[in-house]
Amino acid sequence: MRNPDFLHAPSAKPDLRFQRFVTLGNELAQAGVLQWAEDPREDVPFNILIADYAPVHSEKVRDYLTLLGLPMPQDETKDIVLPVHLEAVL
Repeated sequence: MRNPDFLHAPSAKPDLRFQRFVTLGNELAQAGVLQWAEDPREDVPFNILIADYAPVHSEKVRDYLTLLGLPMPQDETKDIVLPVHLEAVL
């Protein structure tokens, strides 16, 4: 999924999932269950941490993970840590 503000070619079409991803991320952050955290490893600058989301926000977290192609954890009491890898587009 690419940010439509940084498409690599003028003819490239924006991924419509991106706006849904941003909207869900904002809603989960405002609810206090999603936050960005620095990672001490050099190869992973940031993580997205999702915690204390069940049961109230489980459906939104499931949708968020689905957009990323990831499954929902079976144990919804455990934190979800998603490493963020930034990709330079030239």
